[in-house]
Amino acid sequence: MGNELLRELIEITLVASVLALALLLANGRLRAWLGARASYALWLCVPASIVAAGVPAPSTPPLFALPLHASLMLELEMLPAPTAGISWVQGVLTIWGVGALLLAIFFWRRQRRYVRSLGPLLAGANGTWVSSHTGAQLPAVVGAWRPRIVLPEDFEQRHDAAERELIVAHERMHVARADPWANLVAIALLCVNWFNPLLHLAWRRFRRDQELACDASLMARHPASRKRYGMAMLKSQCVEGLSPSGCHWHSPHPLKERVVQLGRTPPGQMRVRASLLLVFAVVAAAAYAAWTMQPSSMATAISMLERTAPQPGSTAPASFKHAAAESRGEMAPPAYPQAAFDDQVTGRVILLIDIDERGVPSQVRIEHSEPQGVFDTVARQAAWSWRFTPAVENGSAVASRIRVPIRFELDPPARSSSPVPAVAFAGSRR
Repeated sequence: MGNELLRELIEITLVASVLALALLLANGRLRAWLGARASYALWLCVPASIVAAGVPAPSTPPLFALPLHASLMLELEMLPAPTAGISWVQGVLTIWGVGALLLAIFFWRRQRRYVRSLGPLLAGANGTWVSSHTGAQLPAVVGAWRPRIVLPEDFEQRHDAAERELIVAHERMHVARADPWANLVAIALLCVNWFNPLLHLAWRRFRRDQELACDASLMARHPASRKRYGMAMLKSQCVEGLSPSGCHWHSPHPLKERVVQLGRTPPGQMRVRASLLLVFAVVAAAAYAAWTMQPSSMATAISMLERTAPQPGSTAPASFKHAAAESRGEMAPPAYPQAAFDDQVTGRVILLIDIDERGVPSQVRIEHSEPQGVFDTVARQAAWSWRFTPAVENGSAVASRIRVPIRFELDPPARSSSPVPAVAFAGSRR
């Protein structure tokens, strides 16, 4: 479980770092070519690719297979689980988790401190709320579950009616675009990658793009109000101590960038549609690339890390014995149930096998099976007869636990007419 979790975290880090670097380098040009809204939407590449990397990719060819002709194929994949005791993997996961937790606590305390600074909220006009404390960093959208537009106490004295309408419309645009939720996702990703400077830079650029995109969306609806909107901005100042998950009129980026954008000619409808279509294609391509690359380049990087990690002694996970052991009956594949074979039913069973110091199974459990109950019995019966090379820790054989997925598939009839099962030992992670 520890190795598997570390692999997932490394995949998330690699995918997020590559995409964040690409977006940071191309951000200015993308915004000039595609517009602020499309530039902001491109940040979807990061979470979409991370989710895609977690989806099982096409299985890679086995490292070696028994040369048997068959109309039936069972493929076994080796997924070593951590052995007893504290390993370097557990140490890395502990440090990783503590760092993520500390950063999450920092954001939580910052959000809590900001909410407290607002004081009691009084109901305002048109569903807005008014802070009872002067000097609060407002207007802003506060909260994600129940987003509320909070205005400062002197809002009416500071802005005229037209400016107030534009400012509130700006905050409503944040709510309609689900920007507070986007901020929460970005914070979660930042906490997982707390040590990664690229993600911290990307977080700041993401928040700036969010405000620019919201401005562009608002001006698309009120094209004649650019000058008044700019004047409303100039009456405000950029401030610190903002809510990390909220959306602020006092945006935490240079005001000049927002004012300059107001002076640019807005893109036409055809260009906007073409930009959004391009964004969809780029996000889909990035997710597909992350999905297809995971069993190869990602696994290679992880394997290199595992090989170069400092070890206190000779350490190795439990593994299958060589394929030649099948001829001695030590790795006999499960028998395909006759009823499932007749009905052309395929499936998958994931076993959790406890192995003692001699490489003999001491416990076999079904972690998952599909279809449920069809292949469970034959898989467990075969696993009890298997013999493994035991895990080694500090030069000595130790008990361990492994996860073994077994895939029950039928070969095309043209390949063979003999119902002899074959087993392939794969080296892929999924």
